[in-house]
Amino acid sequence: MQLIKRAVVVATIITSLGVVGTAGTAMAGPCETRTTSRSFARWGDNNLYFVANGGTFEGSRSPWTTWGGAGVASGQNSHAINGHGQRAMRLPSWSTAMSPSMCVFANEESLRFFYRAPAGGRTMEVHIEVVGQNGYAASTSYVTSSSSRWEVSPIIDMPNVRGADGQQWITVYFTPIDGRWGSWLVDDVMIDPWVAR
Repeated sequence: MQLIKRAVVVATIITSLGVVGTAGTAMAGPCETRTTSRSFARWGDNNLYFVANGGTFEGSRSPWTTWGGAGVASGQNSHAINGHGQRAMRLPSWSTAMSPSMCVFANEESLRFFYRAPAGGRTMEVHIEVVGQNGYAASTSYVTSSSSRWEVSPIIDMPNVRGADGQQWITVYFTPIDGRWGSWLVDDVMIDPWVAR
């Protein structure tokens, strides 16, 4: 079922980008200007980050799409790297939250976020799909909780299918996959624009 949803989303992204015929013909406008900060400096990561589209889950309407009972709920990340808010994305087991398609520049190659699992030893899938001038790519990573407190994710790298314009469009999916009772919270989804690896 998840695979079917993702296939539909990829087709929608490719259509919205104006891909005609073969891969490599995506036509899209330029990425937006970024406001960056050293959001994860206290965890030893001094790279600059910016907030993914809707990635704080504040405001009256979230641009993220959800299935299986996922949705914005009370419970903001206790580290408050983007100021004190009131909301986070709530994800019961096997539910999914999908980001809006986001334009990223060259060197914008990884993301991090905060999460709170229902207990230690739980697993969440982070799936990233990318469309660019050189076609389509996807990657899947797994985050395993060590406690039921707020934690910071590892750095998660994104695929690269950029062409000469240096841009690509990404979609991120979060899905808890351990099948146990309880819900995850995800907050402050951030993209690193100056990764140097």
